[in-house]
Amino acid sequence: QSGKTVLGPWWLLREMQSRGPGDYAVIAPNYPLLDNKARPELLAALSGMVRSSGNELHVTEAGAERLGWPKGSQGRILLRHAERADAIEAFTALAIWIDEPGQIADIVWESIQARGAVHQARMLMTSRPYEHNWYVRDIWGEKRDDVEVVNFRSIDNPSFPAEEYELQKLLLPDWKFRMKYDGVPTRPAGVVYDCF
Repeated sequence: QSGKTVLGPWWLLREMQSRGPGDYAVIAPNYPLLDNKARPELLAALSGMVRSSGNELHVTEAGAERLGWPKGSQGRILLRHAERADAIEAFTALAIWIDEPGQIADIVWESIQARGAVHQARMLMTSRPYEHNWYVRDIWGEKRDDVEVVNFRSIDNPSFPAEEYELQKLLLPDWKFRMKYDGVPTRPAGVVYDCF
């Protein structure tokens, strides 16, 4: 509840303005998660600029003009789920927003990277850590020049109640609280890993 999903549409809008006509993608772990928050936020931010066609949003003529694209330009935003790697195939994206990547399997992450490879697409990932998967290892764990991690706690959202934050701090084990409310990757107590 830190407000991270609200940032995604505005980032994607900026990418569309700078990258120009073509395909863009919004990916979530499954359609219910996509439909609960990401799709409504995207439609609100791009109101009057896109028309919906199932799991694609097509940029309208008015939208292309507002984006600063040349007259007659075409573009679309593909809304995809990440339940299977083959669901992330057959498109090439100029930019990709991944909502809740902490819930996406390693093999699907490989497919997502391939979708952005041709255009060296920038990617925005809005998530908290859920488990010790690729998101924690490859994004949080590695110090790379092409990755910037921006972390903020639920309490940093002015609309998140301080009382709830403090209550959860008392109720939850420290490792779980830090993952859920501070967005910091931790490991559950008692878990044994084969490497450190």
